[in-house]
Amino acid sequence: MIISFFRFFLFIIIFLSKNAFAIKCFCKNADCDDAITCNGDYCIVGLGGKPGHTTLDQKCISRNENRPEGCSQNWNGFTEVCICKEDFCNTFAFFRASIDSRQQEEIEKFQASGGKRTFSDVNSVMIIIFLFNI
Repeated sequence: MIISFFRFFLFIIIFLSKNAFAIKCFCKNADCDDAITCNGDYCIVGLGGKPGHTTLDQKCISRNENRPEGCSQNWNGFTEVCICKEDFCNTFAFFRASIDSRQQEEIEKFQASGGKRTFSDVNSVMIIIFLFNI
């Protein structure tokens, strides 16, 4: 009897702990079906889609997936993506602020070096155009 109770108790702890540490994210992606939220270990917001049809995607990922820290470019089908770990952190405002912050750092590095600023990466130009058109 004690062993059965222990097994049941262990099952409940494992089940609850998996859901207890999950965070809630906005979900706007083909994987979301009709849901507007999802639960996961991390939230993602990024520009994805096919060439000529850029979309803003929001979804959850698990801790097992190979993922960049913070924001990065050209990862897992995204031209630009930011990852966060707080409930409902994957908003457009967070994404835009993260990109603006990174661009400001690049401008400051350029000004400090005395060099010329050029956009050698076509993806950077496309992201800027997309963000200013929203």
